[in-house]
Amino acid sequence: MEKELKNKERHIGYEVRTLDNMIGRRVNCWHSKMDEEVGITRMQAWIIGYVYEHSEKPVFQKDLEENFQIARSTATGILQLMEKKDLIVRKPYPGDARLKRLELTARAEKYQHGIMHNFDLLQIALKKDIPQEKLDTFFQVVDMIKNNIEKEDFHDKNIIEAGKGV
Repeated sequence: MEKELKNKERHIGYEVRTLDNMIGRRVNCWHSKMDEEVGITRMQAWIIGYVYEHSEKPVFQKDLEENFQIARSTATGILQLMEKKDLIVRKPYPGDARLKRLELTARAEKYQHGIMHNFDLLQIALKKDIPQEKLDTFFQVVDMIKNNIEKEDFHDKNIIEAGKGV
């Protein structure tokens, strides 16, 4: 009886991973289509998103290097190509002629707005036919699980190491 019950128990990690995969496949599908239409790589798309999300303050090449953990030479090459594709412009930064502020072109902003529109559509589809009180409960439970993970020290538990005690 105990074994039968355990086999039917749904595991949170498995369900979250499955849901993540399902959502990820849909997002990747339309991202790939948009990237192909615009002629950009996934990294260029991430950079557009980063510059857009941080547009309230100046964004520099070094910010991208740090955020995406890429080498200076890699960032330089990507940004040069993005300039050629009319996705970004580098503008001198007042007070320091060595620094060039990165700004999106109208073409890149149009792309980003398309991405954001698709995320809005996805959000609508995910919430479809789910009453608000159930969504509120879902987010409360998600927050509780996150809190449990943050306060739990998994390193000190009785975890069986590979090849030992199995």
